[in-house]
Amino acid sequence: MRAGELERKYLCGKALGGWCCYKTVLFGLGSGPLLWGRIAAALMRSTISMVDTSRYRIECFVDDPWAIARGERLRRHHPLVVVALFWSAMGLTMSWKKKHFGPEFTWIGLRISLSLDEVVLSLPEKFQLKALAEIQSILQLNKVQVKRLRSLVGTLTWITGIVMWLRAFIAPLW
Repeated sequence: MRAGELERKYLCGKALGGWCCYKTVLFGLGSGPLLWGRIAAALMRSTISMVDTSRYRIECFVDDPWAIARGERLRRHHPLVVVALFWSAMGLTMSWKKKHFGPEFTWIGLRISLSLDEVVLSLPEKFQLKALAEIQSILQLNKVQVKRLRSLVGTLTWITGIVMWLRAFIAPLW
């Protein structure tokens, strides 16, 4: 996220015997995530105000939005085009290779399947197999390196965001 010319003076500091100035907001700074959160919230509120909310929904996780529309094809696609044009006009870059139309898609590592009756959330098979293989490998050891265990626990903690009842079993590993 580019910083304005007047704000760049706040993105300078001494480092390695000299000065370093940035032209973008850094997310390592305390203000970076807060600033992006406010901008993302304003963008999402502005975006949803442009469409019929009885037919259209939008979600955003950090910088990864997804939208869902219902109705006939033209009524579904028109709001999506309006949103894409608005975001482009606001200077946002989009990862077009991630776009997907249809009732099944992957978003932030989560497989989502939609039907008229239900929404099914699942982990992609490749992710499941990788986590299971690491668990089985660690169980064969008498001891495990802390770094390796933390990596596995991080993966399992991400899974508990979906399968919440597992959290009680993962928490003691931290």
